[in-house]
Amino acid sequence: MVQQRGEFAANGQDDANGLTIQSSHLTLDRERRTVLRDVSLTIAPGELVGLLGPNGAGKSTLLAAFAGELSPAQGVIKLDAIDLAKRSALDLAQHRAVVTQQSSLSFDLSVLEVAQMGAYPFSQAHPEQVEQWSQRALTLTELSSLQESLYTTLSGGEQQRAQLARTLVQCFAIEHYQGVAYLLLDEPLANLDPRHQIQFMQVLKQLVGTARVGVLIVMHDLNVAARHCDRLVLLSDGRVLAQGVSSEVLTPEALKQAFGLDWSVITHPKDANRLLVLT
Repeated sequence: MVQQRGEFAANGQDDANGLTIQSSHLTLDRERRTVLRDVSLTIAPGELVGLLGPNGAGKSTLLAAFAGELSPAQGVIKLDAIDLAKRSALDLAQHRAVVTQQSSLSFDLSVLEVAQMGAYPFSQAHPEQVEQWSQRALTLTELSSLQESLYTTLSGGEQQRAQLARTLVQCFAIEHYQGVAYLLLDEPLANLDPRHQIQFMQVLKQLVGTARVGVLIVMHDLNVAARHCDRLVLLSDGRVLAQGVSSEVLTPEALKQAFGLDWSVITHPKDANRLLVLT
């Protein structure tokens, strides 16, 4: 098992400045079943962390716990050194943005209006500022030409991109007012075609490159994760099986233990700094 980073941020600096989302010995139960066991994990600004594992490993539960939507049975989760349990729903919305697996709307809102919803937690935001954030988000998600279209008329992939635009607007607002933002994304690539998957991962890399955004993203595609994420966390049966850079996590032994399959892990033929996972 890869040594966990414990009380240290991924960049090797400690979290004395408090700017992290961090769980310490987190155990969480759902429907009388223990779903997470003794999970210690830190997400710091300036890093893109991919959360991997088989179905039922606890990925969505861990992300929901980090979002403040589920309460631990044991352990604690802190956002910028403050226990999540002590933060209100509005306070949380002003510090972290979340995309769940089932993000949908039944209202006749335009794509632009959906994007603007990301600024709702910030009533003090000026309309011109919200418009600027929204146009930037629509450009990054390639939805500018559809901004007047009704959300309900979009394809599944386009709706997903609209939800991502909303989250980006919230992220921009959080950055503006708080200085640091956290994005928690549960399988945001599921309905996107390969081009838009890569395009959105590149957007996330741009955001974390400012050192003002930290991202935790649940993923299934091991190769996309290896290509774009700064650090990977592999869950199995509710526990952290391995965490670290891709070469530390994506090993045949760890993947066999997590997924029950034999994998080959090779150096990418076009990039010696990347891994390629094959079944």
